[in-house]
Amino acid sequence: MGYNRIDICGHLGRDPEFKQTQSGKSMVRLNVAVTEHYNGQENTTWFKVVAFGELAERCHYSSSNK
Repeated sequence: MGYNRIDICGHLGRDPEFKQTQSGKSMVRLNVAVTEHYNGQENTTWFKVVAFGELAERCHYSSSNK
């Protein structure tokens, strides 16, 4: 089974939501805004991101230690 990877660089829309699943696995939800400037116009795209496990814990730790 393959997977896809995407790197999103932008700004958080609000603080990430950190939760534990019923099985005890860490989960974080966050919204990231990416703004592009082209020919004098600005376009913002919002990404809804969900991370699990160690990555979720890193996102939570990074956002809580501003």
